[in-house]
Amino acid sequence: MASVMLLRPMAQMALLRQPWNRAEQAAGGIVEQHPDDYLDRTDGTHHWLQHRRFYTTNPHLTRLRFIKTHEWPEGSESEGRFGVGLFAAEPMTTCGFWGPRGSGPWVRHIGAERAGTVY
Repeated sequence: MASVMLLRPMAQMALLRQPWNRAEQAAGGIVEQHPDDYLDRTDGTHHWLQHRRFYTTNPHLTRLRFIKTHEWPEGSESEGRFGVGLFAAEPMTTCGFWGPRGSGPWVRHIGAERAGTVY
């Protein structure tokens, strides 16, 4: 994941989790909910899905520069608001999910309760 990020203006590379909320479950997955928003990418060895939909706190790598230059917002829906602010301030940056389209989840959400609210 890090080797792909080194050569591209990506804020993060995340591991895809299984569909968790009702909308994701109904669509068959996170990517399947908005399939046209994810671009299939490869460097000839690695595959990933590039997007500008959101920033996730699920398992991922993030560039230190983004942590140092973009303040995490306080309050509810901070993950979503961080992503909106990041993409507004960084029009060339993207995020990614590791692996090719259709490869399925790489991690499993195991919590019975969510820590945040208004998902």
